[in-house]
Amino acid sequence: MRSRFSYLAWLLVLFTGAGAAQLANPVAPTPDSLAAGKRAYDTYCAACHGANGQGDGFNAAFLPKKPTAHANAAEMSRRPDDTLYDAIHSGGSIVNKSHLMPQWGQSLSSKEIRDLVTHIRSLCQCEGPPWSRDNAK
Repeated sequence: MRSRFSYLAWLLVLFTGAGAAQLANPVAPTPDSLAAGKRAYDTYCAACHGANGQGDGFNAAFLPKKPTAHANAAEMSRRPDDTLYDAIHSGGSIVNKSHLMPQWGQSLSSKEIRDLVTHIRSLCQCEGPPWSRDNAK
């Protein structure tokens, strides 16, 4: 009985995020981090997501599903920074998005991915949900 309870408790934590710390992007949006994020975005993301984050990059027409519009504040404000980081690092399928989005974790450093998240936040001019920010209640 105890192991069944432990298993159910583990599933609760896994699927609800209970007990997990949600951290805001530790890279402050400085001119340097924004510029570095834009350079990386132009190199790795714009072909599908578009130069301005509208989901209209030149590859978008050839994909079975339109890429996420990073400039869409309503959509992007529902996504925590750590989810954006995970998608960039490990690919779209890790966050239940398109498996065609490549994983960049082997090509980009953690700092470069955080700079990308900072740039994406500048495109939507939004933050993640309140519950995902440091010290949010």
